[in-house]
Amino acid sequence: MLYKRGRFWWYEFHVNGRKVRQSTKTEDRDLAERIAEARHSQALLCPRGGYSQFLTLAQGAELWHCERRAAWTRTTESAARHNLRHLVGFFGTMKLHRITSVAIGKYQSTRLAEGASGATINQEITTLRAILRKARLWEDLKPDVKRLRQRTDVGRALEEIELRMLLAAARTCQSEGLYTAILLSVHTGVRRFELCNLQWRDIDRRKHTLRVMRSKTEAGTGRIIPLNARAWAALNDWRAKFSGVQAEHYIFPTERYGFGGRYRFHQNRPTAGWHTAWTRIRKKTGVVCRWHDLRHTFISRLAEGPVSDSTIKALAGHISPKMLARYSHVRNAVLHAAVRRLEAPPNSATDF
Repeated sequence: MLYKRGRFWWYEFHVNGRKVRQSTKTEDRDLAERIAEARHSQALLCPRGGYSQFLTLAQGAELWHCERRAAWTRTTESAARHNLRHLVGFFGTMKLHRITSVAIGKYQSTRLAEGASGATINQEITTLRAILRKARLWEDLKPDVKRLRQRTDVGRALEEIELRMLLAAARTCQSEGLYTAILLSVHTGVRRFELCNLQWRDIDRRKHTLRVMRSKTEAGTGRIIPLNARAWAALNDWRAKFSGVQAEHYIFPTERYGFGGRYRFHQNRPTAGWHTAWTRIRKKTGVVCRWHDLRHTFISRLAEGPVSDSTIKALAGHISPKMLARYSHVRNAVLHAAVRRLEAPPNSATDF
């Protein structure tokens, strides 16, 4: 039985004389029906709770996805789908109880051969771990499953010529918002996720500031970033492309394309992040970088000037200790260069 209680749909059924009643934690009836059906099937297989060890990985993945999806952001769900796609492709028909540490090691080797990074593979194994934990199988495997090494570098600041090349390519790109997005990233340091979720209500047109309302960290949520003249001009030029702008509209909405080029914006839906367009302009210009390097460029420029660490943290939100140490090194290099300018010429007649 499916019924609504408050905002969310709830399900109720009986298994072996035991009543099972629980919230689906979603307002979507179709999704609630899928969750209820999956939980009923699981309860029949494993009446004591958890997942049956005789489910295939594909079945366990579907059940886990249905259970968790309602509480996820769109970014989290996208990452989960990516992880599950690779896991199901490799383990799909294998029973959960037959997944061994040796099989997981083969999976890691296969993904490395496909070019996946250590960080990406570790995230996929984390998803597999969540599914196996529900089947009470992970603890036995845990001692023999090793995480792969991950990159320890924290990115780099782009050179001025690289930025100019990227911006020039973005101006002619099919994705009209890419140019403004790159410019705002370089001049505000916002992450791509934060940029995609900005709404016009987050812009204070009187004070020329931007407020980050959704961030990946608590320190970054709610921070206010002043907009310099270039960022403000770019934002106004972008706003002029829209008619009937409302506070709840996304600054960078979803763009849809037809055979004749761009044909509409969906202002109530945020963009997915310019992944294809960003890849194209990097290939076109030959600039090797990540989107996150735009943020590094912003913070490095701050570190090169007379800006304190506390001010950098206030503008950028959370910064890891390793990243902050790197920016402190940049600051020290600039200070040493400034002091060296005071050195007397080689043949100076003075001692000071």
